[in-house]
Amino acid sequence: MVNKNKSNRPWKEQKKPISTLNATKESKTSFAKRRERQKQMDVVKKLGNEMKEEANRKKEQERKRLEALKKQKEENLMKSVKVQVIKDAKKIKRMSKKQLLKSRIYLKNHMNSTSGTMDR
Repeated sequence: MVNKNKSNRPWKEQKKPISTLNATKESKTSFAKRRERQKQMDVVKKLGNEMKEEANRKKEQERKRLEALKKQKEENLMKSVKVQVIKDAKKIKRMSKKQLLKSRIYLKNHMNSTSGTMDR
């Protein structure tokens, strides 16, 4: 019986026994069907992992290719640099940052004297 207050609205619902709440249980599948479903899931997971590995390999190859291009570009830039020795350090200090970047002045201690390339 549902208790009602003066406005005839239900106050509390009547509690049901716990045994009736879980009355609908899933029918159990046979061992063979469960084993078959597990095999299918394993195949799907294996295919998914292979696809992920392939995508990772492609990304790695692209990253290496871009890195090689960047390195080659930097080497070509350094080959084309005209080296001008500035012995007076005050002159470099007077130059603004914009002038240094625009003229690509590299300090002598950063340059490899034999090949004319940048040391890292």
